[in-house]
Amino acid sequence: MRPFNSSLRSVTARIVLLLLAPHVTGCVGTSHVAPGNGADSDKVVGLTTKSGREITFAVPGVNITRDTLYAVVKSGQLIMPVDSVRTLSVRHGSDMGTVALVLGVGLVVALAVTVSQAKWQCQKSCPDIQRVHR
Repeated sequence: MRPFNSSLRSVTARIVLLLLAPHVTGCVGTSHVAPGNGADSDKVVGLTTKSGREITFAVPGVNITRDTLYAVVKSGQLIMPVDSVRTLSVRHGSDMGTVALVLGVGLVVALAVTVSQAKWQCQKSCPDIQRVHR
């Protein structure tokens, strides 16, 4: 029997993998578009300046008013002229891909739970079968 600590570590690792699955499978991605190309301003997560500097926002979203871009970065508010921005980084996701992934993972978990419960019930109530398999 494994110690409790390694069992907990194993469960934690599996949970982390499930949480990262949408990113690993391509359900979530980032595209780079020029400012003013109709990007969804709520999904903008960063930008690249014309000088090549990459800036990541602390909070997704930008507000472009006239010729000025407003965003929130770690150090506070970013105010920058739009003409000094080369590209905006826009986060996008595939809703159908994410739904399919979640349903697939749920199905696998349900199947694993069902098989383990059946095995446990058999071990508990079928001692003769258990002796034969040893």
